[in-house]
Amino acid sequence: MMGQTDTRGKKALSLLLALVMMLALVPALEMTALAASAEDYVSVHKNDSFSKDGKYYISYTAENLTFGKSMYTWATLCDAKGKQVASWSKKSYYASDGAATRNLGYDYSTLPDGTYTFKFYVQVGEDMGLYDRWYWSVKYTNKRNESFSIESYEKWNDNGTMRHKWNVQCTNMRGLKLTMKVYDSAGRLVFSITGPARKTNDEVGFCSWTGYRYEGDTRKEKCKSGTYLVQITASGSKKVVEEEYKLNMN
Repeated sequence: MMGQTDTRGKKALSLLLALVMMLALVPALEMTALAASAEDYVSVHKNDSFSKDGKYYISYTAENLTFGKSMYTWATLCDAKGKQVASWSKKSYYASDGAATRNLGYDYSTLPDGTYTFKFYVQVGEDMGLYDRWYWSVKYTNKRNESFSIESYEKWNDNGTMRHKWNVQCTNMRGLKLTMKVYDSAGRLVFSITGPARKTNDEVGFCSWTGYRYEGDTRKEKCKSGTYLVQITASGSKKVVEEEYKLNMN
């Protein structure tokens, strides 16, 4: 069994502050050979980014400079290989609406380490032609700085079932899952379990074991008292935590 207990604070924004923003407001054309100049049709301004409710927001204000044509805005987020990992839907604005601001939020703590490109698109008119579509891009480096460690061990009686329980401190691990593996003194894997995704960036999760050897989902014999190696890993992380424990199975 694996779960989570004792949420300790709200430090979700600490990871988001580790984003290194570069190349702010770089205008680009999707079809440079035929596209018209963006400045003749729209005015686009990148506002200060901000964090709120566990998300990091990139903000743009766009103003339609044309007469009688609607303006549309949307955005995408791609990894270093150009694969789209997130998107924001298209919104339309009438010519008479004036300037429009979009605050585009995302929980970047769910993404692996790497360089990402955020593109803010603006289109004038409805036909998706070659002359009326532009984007402004921002590149940044995402660094999770995730950390997890075994905080304590305890043996407890769970309604008549004796369990060995390891409490694991999880930092900057929102969206990641812990996996615990237990090996006996001969190096044989006797138990393995993966828990739910962490809900915050600062919490204590736990892993527990009844002391029985498993083959897949099939419970076998109860293990003998002795020395066991407990290994903790997490999805999306290269870190491995290992500690030995002398466990009394009685």
